[in-house]
Amino acid sequence: MTQEQLRMQMLAGIITEGQYKEKLNENVFNDEDKALGVLFYSSEDEEDAYTYDVDAVANLIQSMGYEDYEDVASEFTHYFSPGDEDEMRIFRAQESNPELQPTDLTIGMYKRNIEKEFEK
Repeated sequence: MTQEQLRMQMLAGIITEGQYKEKLNENVFNDEDKALGVLFYSSEDEEDAYTYDVDAVANLIQSMGYEDYEDVASEFTHYFSPGDEDEMRIFRAQESNPELQPTDLTIGMYKRNIEKEFEK
C-alpha cells in the first residue's frame, strides 16, 4: 500500500493517525523512489510550487536512525522548501546535473543531504 493510500485511509477515518504512523514506519523508504509524491507534493500556492509532507519527512528521518527525528525534521523542513532555487542549486551541483528538476529528486538524494547536514 502506498503512503498516499494510507493517508487517504487516515483522512477517511478508516485508520487512526497512530495506525497511519505505525504503518509508515513499517515501510522502508527506497532510495530509488521519487521524492515527489512521497516527501513533498505539488502545492496550489503559486509562491511555493511544492510543500513537504512533514509526517513523511519525519518518518524518513526516524527510519534513518535519528533519535531526535522530530527536531531534525522540523529544522530540515524550515531550512529548505522543496523545489526552491537554493535547494535545486544544491542538488544540481551534487548530482552534476544542471537540468535536474524537482520531479527528478529521489529519496536517496534527500537522505544524503540529511546525513550531511545533521549528526546522529
